[in-house]
Amino acid sequence: MELAAIGTTSHLDAVGEHVRGAVRPIGASLRVEIGRCGELGIVRVMAPDGAPPRSRRRWLGAVARGVARCLVEECEGDLLARMLTRHYGPLAARDRARVLGRAAVHLERGPYPRSAYRRARTEALAGTLLAVLSEDGGFVLEGMLTFRLRRYVGDLEEALGRAVDDHLLEREYNEFIRLLRYFVAAQTPRTDRVDLVVHGSSFRLLDRDGRPMAVDTPPPVELESLEAEINYEDVLISALISAAPTRIVVHAPLRPSLHVSSVQRVFEARVERCAEASCGLCASSA
Repeated sequence: MELAAIGTTSHLDAVGEHVRGAVRPIGASLRVEIGRCGELGIVRVMAPDGAPPRSRRRWLGAVARGVARCLVEECEGDLLARMLTRHYGPLAARDRARVLGRAAVHLERGPYPRSAYRRARTEALAGTLLAVLSEDGGFVLEGMLTFRLRRYVGDLEEALGRAVDDHLLEREYNEFIRLLRYFVAAQTPRTDRVDLVVHGSSFRLLDRDGRPMAVDTPPPVELESLEAEINYEDVLISALISAAPTRIVVHAPLRPSLHVSSVQRVFEARVERCAEASCGLCASSA
């Protein structure tokens, strides 16, 4: 007796292996067959004749979980790649790889811890697939993605859109850094040293004599967004460009911060870490 049939045009072997792995622990009498009908690959799950409804339901649940795991673990990369081409057109290979990598990260993070979000997506898919299998006995995977799994596809599209936005912001930021480097290189130094003391989300600039330099900074806050962090960086880098020092000595905790990273990217060889073991400024930044 045919328990279920899953058709696919692109992931036949993967679907077959995941279904086999899902049904093997619960149904030694189930048989999984992989074949083709023209361009359509078909995974058939065969069950003994006269199986009770309870067993049939349990077996179909296993088949649905196997297909759901296949989608999440094997097919998402291909789905994201096709969506990227369809919605955003051709991209350079390097940009394409970065966008797809970011989209995968967004899908792994989600609103829950990594493993919990993947499990939640898989279980939601399995529930929908089980409902269709219970009613119709089978489906074509690509048709399910088009008509019945719209919420899942929407999650993929949302992750991809966020990844594209991230990539564009990063590209604009890198271009901004490049222009700042050019400007700094063309400057005539005005002072030989500035000390940068970083503490949390705030900073202080001291001149060569240890006196605070006047900087128009926003009040220290606990940063809740990247935008707030960037605002602080803008003020800091603007102040350093105005000071035009030959050397920038950084006093900060060992853990890297966006402040220090951005300053290093713009001023490059002019930036150095404080090397004094008992520096009071470094202690005040901890």
